[in-house]
This record gives sequence, C-alpha cells and structure tokens, in this order.
Amino acid sequence: MVQTKSNTGIASNWSSTKSILAKEEHDQRKERRKQSNRESAKRSRCRRQEECRKLQAKAEDLAKETSNLRAGIMRVSKECRKLKKENKSIMKGLEKMYGPDAVGDLKAEEPGSVTGDGESSSDESGNETLHGPYLWAIFCMYI
Repeated sequence: MVQTKSNTGIASNWSSTKSILAKEEHDQRKERRKQSNRESAKRSRCRRQEECRKLQAKAEDLAKETSNLRAGIMRVSKECRKLKKENKSIMKGLEKMYGPDAVGDLKAEEPGSVTGDGESSSDESGNETLHGPYLWAIFCMYI
C-alpha cells in the first residue's frame, strides 16, 4: 500500500496521541507515588513524635521516681544517724552503770564498728554509709 500524505498524517497523529497518553499515564503514576510517599512520610513523622512524647513522659516519671527515692534515702539516713546517736548514748549510759566490760560484747556486734565486710563504712566526711544488706533492707522498707 502506498502511503499518502493523509495516511502518514493519521499515523503520525495516532502515535503522538499514544505517546501523550503514555506520558500522562506515567505522570499520573508518578504523582500517585509522590502522594503515597508524602502520606507515608507523614505517618512516619507522627510515629516518631508519639515515640518522643512517650519517652519524654517516661523520663519525667523516672526523674520523679529518682527524686522520691533520694528523698527516701535521705529520710532513712537521717533516721539512721538519729538511732546511732541514741544507741551511742545508751551504750555510754550502760558503760557508766555496769562498766566497760559489760558493753564490750555489744560494741563488737555494733554494725557501725564492722568494716571490710561490705556492711558499713565511713566516707571522706566521716558520715557512715551503708552497703549491702543494710541498705537494701532500708530501701525496701520505703518502696
């Protein structure tokens, strides 16, 4: 078949129409992907923000708990110092009444006099610090 100018024009129009439709389809798919990616990125940002809010709330809760525990330790330490003073006073009174031999065994059993076995020791400022089972027992009382 011999192509005439009119046949060539129709074929040319058809192929250009086809390529225009293909390009439009390609552009639509590209736009849908972009939109899908935007929505996915938005969901991802929302998840990260929610995670961040949860972590901030947890950090605040832990800070409060730490503060409460420190206050409890301070209360217990204060009570411990008070009881040690009272114990020391009682020991002196017993020593005056019954002599140093009568309280010698008690002084040897006194937790504050034992060092090196992890029960108690003094820090640089001379304050007694509790370790091991004593601290744990005191800590458990205030939980």
